[in-house]
Amino acid sequence: MWHARFAAETWLTIRHARAAMIAELSAIHREFQRAALSYAILKGFSLWPASVPRPELRSQLDIDFLVTQDSAREARRILEGRGYQPARHQRA
Repeated sequence: MWHARFAAETWLTIRHARAAMIAELSAIHREFQRAALSYAILKGFSLWPASVPRPELRSQLDIDFLVTQDSAREARRILEGRGYQPARHQRA
């Protein structure tokens, strides 16, 4: 019984985390659209529905955007405004 409850609780946690990630992806996508940026969403949720029947079933740890050089400065401003920071190993 404990295993079934643990599995159900774990699944709910994963579903909530995926839902939050989908909401964040959507919010960034809307901001990029409003700013008329040139970009593409790569891997992960962009593969739905071809890879899985529901996006929350897709294993996802991050969100990947490919941004053109002309749009990079504005994309960075938007992402930093949402609390993101460049990785330490990348040049500013």
